[in-house]
Amino acid sequence: MRVAVGKSTPTFEFTLPGLWTVHPTEGEEGEIRFDSAAYTPWAKVGFVFSDATPSLRYDKSDTSHAGPRVAYTGVEAVARHIDEARKDPDAR
Repeated sequence: MRVAVGKSTPTFEFTLPGLWTVHPTEGEEGEIRFDSAAYTPWAKVGFVFSDATPSLRYDKSDTSHAGPRVAYTGVEAVARHIDEARKDPDAR
C-alpha cells in the first residue's frame, strides 16, 4: 500500500439571482490522505478527508417519514428520542 498526504482548501462561489456579483468564500484548510492498495479487487486508489468530523443532524421539526401509532419512527421521533436520552440518560 502507498500513502500520500496533501492539504486542501475548498473554494465556493455563490451567485445571487438578479445580481451580477459573485461572492467567493473559502473553507478551512484540511488534510487529505490518498491511498493505493493493490490487494482490493474493487478499489485500487482512494482518499480520505482525515480532518473531517462526521456528524448526523436530526431536527425535531422534521416530520418526514413519521409512522402512525409507532413509537420513535421518523426523523422527528429519532431527534426527540436522542434529546430525551441526553437529558435523562438513566431513564428507561
